[in-house]
Amino acid sequence: MSEHSSETYSIRSGAPVITQDISKEDRFKIPHFMKDAGVVALANVPIFVPGREPYGHLQVDSQEPRRFDDVDTQFLRTYATILGPVIDRLQKLEALKASEERFGLIVENARDYAIFVSDANDRIIDWHKGAEVVCGWTAEEADGMCASKLFTKEDRAHGEDRNEMRTAIEKGKAPNVRWHLRKDGSLVFIEGSVTYLHGRAFSAFQRPGEDYARGGPRVAAAFAGHPDLRAGAARACHQCRQIRRPVGA
Repeated sequence: MSEHSSETYSIRSGAPVITQDISKEDRFKIPHFMKDAGVVALANVPIFVPGREPYGHLQVDSQEPRRFDDVDTQFLRTYATILGPVIDRLQKLEALKASEERFGLIVENARDYAIFVSDANDRIIDWHKGAEVVCGWTAEEADGMCASKLFTKEDRAHGEDRNEMRTAIEKGKAPNVRWHLRKDGSLVFIEGSVTYLHGRAFSAFQRPGEDYARGGPRVAAAFAGHPDLRAGAARACHQCRQIRRPVGA
């Protein structure tokens, strides 16, 4: 917008600007293209989004001299007032959509991170590609599956799955550092957390650089019937991983 245009004038005044005959207008300059188009009269109404931030104008042009009366002006003012929040809402929805698309791309390409969502009944409702790579179940297989199925038999017997969810509900977040079961029955040690938000549990965990399930049946047999040993090994693995991290990381 030109510094001396009717649009700038309208924004600064914060009110509709009416020109019945542009040939007699001396408050601002009329661009040549409007004159060439045969515009004779115009009405400019500023559009503000919430917070009184200017967005644009609602402009009506006429090729004949026209007297915009109070009814016309009030109609345009009301229409512009309605447009402001609507435009703001559409902009926020567009920004949210773009953010969701970026998040989706990140999640779908994070193959070493198992991210999934379960409902208030602990049923999985969203299962991303990383979860399939780490845990073995496809999205179709995991849909509706009880998230506790990822816990070992011993941990379920000790109520670790229920304790974890209870902590997430009470504190908003719960650590998830333990051995987990894959679809094929093998073990994998992973660390992460469960975040409870709006009645849903968002679980995200990462498989360490070394796959502790590499031993397959041998590892499972070594820990079979020894839940305390299994838990101690998990803590030791986690502590070793913490030690390997750079200071201040």
